[in-house]
Amino acid sequence: VGSVPDIFGSLPGLVNLRLAYNGLNGSLPGSLNGSSVQVLWVNNQELEGGLDVIRGMTQLKQVWLHANRFTGSIPDLRRSPVLFDLQLRDHQLTGI
Repeated sequence: VGSVPDIFGSLPGLVNLRLAYNGLNGSLPGSLNGSSVQVLWVNNQELEGGLDVIRGMTQLKQVWLHANRFTGSIPDLRRSPVLFDLQLRDHQLTGI
């Protein structure tokens, strides 16, 4: 319960971050941008705000962000060429 700590810049070897179903709130921390995280599960939380932080996560393979309260536009993820699973349902997102 609570916000996701902004500590990912100090965890360069972290590749799997699975925090689903934990009652987290707030936004995704900026330190995720540029991290080596490949699997990001933060689904079914109370997270909100935009998703710009994942634009810089170029190693992403699997991203589960569904069932939160994210808003804004869907970020351009062309810099994540190995991304194969992106779950964005149940939000107020815009874009193609």
